[in-house]
Amino acid sequence: MEEKKKKERESIEQHAGSWLGPPIEPKAGNERLEPLVHAFPFINRTGPRAEHREFMSVLNVVGAETIGLHPYLRRDSNALFTNKDAKKAKIISMVLLAVYYLMGAVFIALAVFNNLSSQKALLIIGIVIVYLSSLAFSLFRLIKSTLYLERSGWVFLREEMWQDDKSKGNAAWTNDPGARLQKLDPTLHFRRWDEDQMVPKWEETVNGYKRGWLADLRTGVLVKTVVSEEPDAMMVLGIHGSGVTYMLLKRSKESNGIARRVGMASLPPFTLASTKKVGSMRIGAYEDDGPKKKSFWKSFSLRGIFDLFL
Repeated sequence: MEEKKKKERESIEQHAGSWLGPPIEPKAGNERLEPLVHAFPFINRTGPRAEHREFMSVLNVVGAETIGLHPYLRRDSNALFTNKDAKKAKIISMVLLAVYYLMGAVFIALAVFNNLSSQKALLIIGIVIVYLSSLAFSLFRLIKSTLYLERSGWVFLREEMWQDDKSKGNAAWTNDPGARLQKLDPTLHFRRWDEDQMVPKWEETVNGYKRGWLADLRTGVLVKTVVSEEPDAMMVLGIHGSGVTYMLLKRSKESNGIARRVGMASLPPFTLASTKKVGSMRIGAYEDDGPKKKSFWKSFSLRGIFDLFL
């Protein structure tokens, strides 16, 4: 029986090797490939070029799930109540506030129940205690908010400052943004999702592409990426290797609901738990915003002025 099983295994391996070929070597990205969305191309006839009969081909992704990207970092105004590291400060400040409120209430009660005309000093003292304690608590809360960053999810960080970009997020975070983020908020700790996790790589074009980072302020994950412009959303494509491949998108109001692909990135699998379903997503080329309108003053040439008088 054992000899028959061995012969069957050998025959199966021989036949399989003849048409399957040699086994695939374990390289970055080829361990597993499973698409999570369906996409098909179609011609868009409602864009800004429809008037000129210049229709463009758009990729329609069905069952799309996205994650939003914040354009810049923000200080956490509610850090005293939401940040775990500020828990002791919250308890102490709340207890002191309650004590001073109770003291102020006692002085106000003594002034009310006694003859109010002769106890105006007690009333004023009670009101001043309540006011000053509220002011001190508000100032303490404001100071605490400057020590922590708002951990609201993913944010895009530039590796270098971009020219002709006046947005708030245009800052140079260098090749080690984790160190700079820890200076702004010492409670943050980051780990990179890169070659150690066998992240797949995509071809990079030198001209027109810029390096940046995707940082998750909740879990402390850093992912390096290359983009053509600042992304504002990430769309799930599929499971690739040990991570999930996302397409980085730019959605502008002038594009008539069509997003532009600006880059690719591989993120950890747990990010699928925080995606938002959007139904379908239309993705066009980089130049699909339509023809730019010429300025009236640029089209108003000297030749046109002469034609008016001739």
